[in-house]
Amino acid sequence: MRTLFEDTDERADREDDQDTRRLPVYLWTLAIIFLVGASGLYYWATHRKPPVKPPVAVSIDDPAQVTEALNRFGNFVKAGKWDEAQQMLSSEALRRLEGEKKSLRESLLGNRKDDKVVEVLSTPSGSRTQRVDCALSLADGEQKLIPLSIVIEDSTLLNQTLQQFGDLMKAGKWDEAQQMLSSEDLKRLQKEKQTFRESVLGKRKDAKVANATVTASNSPAASAMTKDYAYLFADNEQRIIALSVVKENDRLVINNWSS
Repeated sequence: MRTLFEDTDERADREDDQDTRRLPVYLWTLAIIFLVGASGLYYWATHRKPPVKPPVAVSIDDPAQVTEALNRFGNFVKAGKWDEAQQMLSSEALRRLEGEKKSLRESLLGNRKDDKVVEVLSTPSGSRTQRVDCALSLADGEQKLIPLSIVIEDSTLLNQTLQQFGDLMKAGKWDEAQQMLSSEDLKRLQKEKQTFRESVLGKRKDAKVANATVTASNSPAASAMTKDYAYLFADNEQRIIALSVVKENDRLVINNWSS
């Protein structure tokens, strides 16, 4: 006759045997789950799309963005896509065309408006200009407000440059102040056949400037980057055209041109 203790021992042995047989099954199941999970994670990591980079803020001080805008404009001109090129103009440039009563092609190319531009090449030139308002006080109390554009060599020193420009005029150093003018203003002086002092003061050109306050213009197109581009025609004639780029409505556009 089997005793109660023997039955209990035998039952415990059978349960231990069952646990022993089930353990490898559990381990294999866990291993398969881990392997599948690791494979899925690896596939996701190697095939997922890279995170979308936030758009780069449009900046007139970024040479790469300015060059890209000018090159795009030049490619439109070279391809004869004048409508697309005109869509890159600022509101001020469009008003210029309206005032001239000319198309962009006529205004940009002048007497070569009917000829094809076969190549547009960038030159090493490049400068940043800032449109400014000069408030001049003469010794007798007369006030003059003169809009000008000056060259800014370092955008971080804008206020210092404006102060320097005003101090030169106040000190009567007109030749040194003229050297800070943009090419556009220098061409205007040449056309007027006047010195900088004569152009600014007019009939009061001999008066002493008691004070000069120079402030940056509030115009959206006040700050510009200007570069010279060589436009080549089929007969190998080359024309150098200075193009100015400004930031308007969160995009870089062509604001002015001169040859």
